[in-house]
Amino acid sequence: MALRVRMFDKKSYKKFLALGLLTFFLTIMLGVYTMYYKSPHYRFDINFSVSKTQEFKVQLPKLSSKIYYELTITSFTTPTNIVISFVSENGRAIKKIPISVSSQGSEFKGWIVLSNAPFELRISSNEYAPVEGYIRIYYSKIEQTQLTSLVISQILFCFSALAFLFIAIQRYVARKAGSSNEKGS
Repeated sequence: MALRVRMFDKKSYKKFLALGLLTFFLTIMLGVYTMYYKSPHYRFDINFSVSKTQEFKVQLPKLSSKIYYELTITSFTTPTNIVISFVSENGRAIKKIPISVSSQGSEFKGWIVLSNAPFELRISSNEYAPVEGYIRIYYSKIEQTQLTSLVISQILFCFSALAFLFIAIQRYVARKAGSSNEKGS
């Protein structure tokens, strides 16, 4: 007798479900890219030779504060200690890493997180005999504004995906409730 108007068309929840899943997938992809962006994937190789009378210095490219290093000692005459120093622009040491070398071909690896980006790398030794080797530094180039916009975009996509999925579920439940009411009438 009364004219019933359907509030939802049959496929509207599917559209929101598809939008929610697509937005959720974009959120995951943006998160993966953000992790890659933050990871140290650039490389800087340095060959060096140091002794007590000769400190090795090299200016670094613009690095992030999180660094992974691999140090390999290729030759030395006696067991020795060397110090790797990451130095700021004003010449102050940000971080010093003391290393004891006792055998040929010694390798040292590690992560370091510095308080700020280093300007220069210095390597020194306490022995008069020269110590030779190379250091490989892995780093990332992070621009804080780009990182912030990536994180904010990821948060917005996440909330959008949740909203689309919530609307899809709500419309599906309303559709099922509406179809059961029609059968009962």
